[in-house]
Amino acid sequence: MALEGGIRDQRVDSVLEVSGEIPTTGTFVPFGDVIKKFSWSADASIEARRGIGGVDPLGHDTGLETHSAEISYLLQGTIAADTPLYEAFVRNCDDELASRTIVQREKHCTGGVLSNGVRMYTVLDGAKPASAKIPGDPGQAGPIEVVISYTAEKGREYEINQPATAAVVCVESTNVLDEGGTITIEADSGTQEAITIGGTGSVTFLTIDAMELTAETLGNITLLDGTDAGATLATIYGSAAYDDTEGDLGVPVIPATGARTASLGYGYEKFLGDEITYSGGDLAYEINSVELSVDNSVEAKPRHNKRAQRIVEGNRTIQLTATVMGEDEHYDQVTRHLQTTEADIVWTLTSSTLTVSNAVLVTVGDKSVEEGGAYLAFDSVFEGEGILMV
Repeated sequence: MALEGGIRDQRVDSVLEVSGEIPTTGTFVPFGDVIKKFSWSADASIEARRGIGGVDPLGHDTGLETHSAEISYLLQGTIAADTPLYEAFVRNCDDELASRTIVQREKHCTGGVLSNGVRMYTVLDGAKPASAKIPGDPGQAGPIEVVISYTAEKGREYEINQPATAAVVCVESTNVLDEGGTITIEADSGTQEAITIGGTGSVTFLTIDAMELTAETLGNITLLDGTDAGATLATIYGSAAYDDTEGDLGVPVIPATGARTASLGYGYEKFLGDEITYSGGDLAYEINSVELSVDNSVEAKPRHNKRAQRIVEGNRTIQLTATVMGEDEHYDQVTRHLQTTEADIVWTLTSSTLTVSNAVLVTVGDKSVEEGGAYLAFDSVFEGEGILMV
């Protein structure tokens, strides 16, 4: 049996939502061809139920859920308008953030109930970018590694055991009221079949890569190998498993007229050789490192009928932090700071140009020289009034 870990076969991609749903034309696209990190944190706000007359809990209750994730990957190609990184920095005309459904898959070729492999999935719905960072380090040999942090409405993990041989799928529920509902099964090849709950499909599946309900159910839905007496391949929990709030929908399938992009195939972005200007001139004599960041002031707000909270964006803060040095660099930087000078900062990458408009030097590093110090390097933090990414 293989242990869960980063050296297993991984896939991390996402699809842009429209009005909180995956559109029929939605395309799943990887964040990058090289994912450095995927991290998900879930909190069910569990509280102990206590009363007078004893020291131990009488039970435990579940509250509202909070879900956060962090994804870092190597930057490739143009930061285009339909990419997750662009969406982290740029709002729509109503100053709202785009939301995505994010799916992480870990594939094991062995193990599982039928000893033919098992796949674990993390599905995040309604994920909005709370913050993002684009660092630049001329001493780094590899490409730029960007980081996006998300806050999501809902997060679930699923496990799909693979059939031992090609077989039809039987679908059952622990609640008869769910019978007649529909679930769609998808194979690695993209083959799909919609199966009625309480029935058995007609398409044989050698692999199962997704399973998505049309609507939430009351009971737990089980996918069975071949017949209702077959091994349980997967389970999707209904609302009864969550104190009669909302049930789960499963791992999303490729939309009707949508697609899945296997890889980006673009060239990687490196910082060495990039140009960063301030008001058309040099930002500094020498830049040891730089980081462009955004904080979207994202909050999770409770609502009365769901455990999943509404994700709301607030003020946007765009900052560029540069570690600089030079012959009279502190003089130049502190003068900008004390005079509240405004100017555009333009970072020209190989495939994109990032313009932080009307940037002000809000924090300048201390002038601190010590015995033996061969140079003075310090941080300058600029804050912009907007950003343009082309």
